[in-house]
Amino acid sequence: MSTAHPDFVKAKQNHDKGVEGDEAAVEIAYQMFKKLQKAKPSDPLIQAYYGSTVTLVGRDASKNKERIKVANHGLEILDRVVNQVPNHIEVRLLRAYVNSRIPEKYFKRTDQAIEDLEYLKTRYEKDSSIFPQDQYEDILYELSNAYKRSNNSDQAKLIEKKLLSVNPKFDRSLGKKKKKRKKEG
Repeated sequence: MSTAHPDFVKAKQNHDKGVEGDEAAVEIAYQMFKKLQKAKPSDPLIQAYYGSTVTLVGRDASKNKERIKVANHGLEILDRVVNQVPNHIEVRLLRAYVNSRIPEKYFKRTDQAIEDLEYLKTRYEKDSSIFPQDQYEDILYELSNAYKRSNNSDQAKLIEKKLLSVNPKFDRSLGKKKKKRKKEG
């Protein structure tokens, strides 16, 4: 089964809806990726999406203790996959976005987000064909915010400056380009 397989595509679509807050889509994605990862345990992308989806299940849990436990399990899955395939761009993107958006107060993942985002930034700067420029801009934006969360305002300002040199129309106050951009997660 490849990532072009209809089940993977549908699971990923539900995952992406879940990232945007659709709890029903999270449950569908979870069930689909659970099945896919059992069928294809050696596929790192399926495993990474499964881990990301598990963190979404944790996000949507009703009790704090369960929320933290389930989200940590998803983070463990993502960490394991990245350790197995550290140069897999989409796997690193998934972990970077999860780590960048998960509450620092409970999970302490900002440093890991910075590491992943710096890795992705560097890879793009060496080979801009690995993902679209919009993705690179998103990475710079997330990286700047991660540096702010880690109280490294000087580095955050350097990354913001780089972002604005790449795209002067990037609206820092909204975290979006002035034209509509695709939301990833």
